[in-house]
Amino acid sequence: MATIAITDEKKKHVVNLIKSFKAIDGAILPYQEQRKELRKEYIENQWLSNEEITLVIKEELPGV
Repeated sequence: MATIAITDEKKKHVVNLIKSFKAIDGAILPYQEQRKELRKEYIENQWLSNEEITLVIKEELPGV
């Protein structure tokens, strides 16, 4: 694992980075659950198969 030479300035940046990542992760979590539920709904209703959903996402939403 890489190490960082810690200065007081870097400590502040590390703390801010961790706080920012935690805030973003907290904000994203509900949307991740919605995506899972949406996928589940489409599969349960037999509107699309899991494989079809995966293909659509890869084709239409690159980077997701």
